Amino acid sequence: MLALPHTSPVHVPVFDALRDEDLPGLQRRHLVAEDLLRRARLDGPAAVAEGVRAKARRAGRAVGVRAVLVEGARARFEAGDPEGYVRRVADAADGVTGADVIVLAQASMAPAGRLGTAGVPVLSSPRPGLAAGAAGFR
Repeated sequence: MLALPHTSPVHVPVFDALRDEDLPGLQRRHLVAEDLLRRARLDGPAAVAEGVRAKARRAGRAVGVRAVLVEGARARFEAGDPEGYVRRVADAADGVTGADVIVLAQASMAPAGRLGTAGVPVLSSPRPGLAAGAAGFR
């Protein structure tokens, strides 16, 4: 059985839908650890950027990382307005300049990658993350 850790229960249906589309029959268990999200909120976007840099260094790569905090997105998310949330994220991605790639840091942001018109690839974690987990599991 593949265990899927989440920072919020809202991510469970996202991964269930992907499993149904891409990996029918995959046995999975969801583990929701909301304390991780609280910790990320305390440390802020700079901590996320430093985590990405550290991971790249361990892989032998040097990367420039710029974290962008999308004003008002969290408020839309918490108000139960997923369309408004995703639209704010997509608009922010479209406004990024000087980047080779944009990485959306949270699973809930994945739909923004399909809405925007950024001139560079926009990556998100749910589909490739689930595929990698399933490949490692089998």
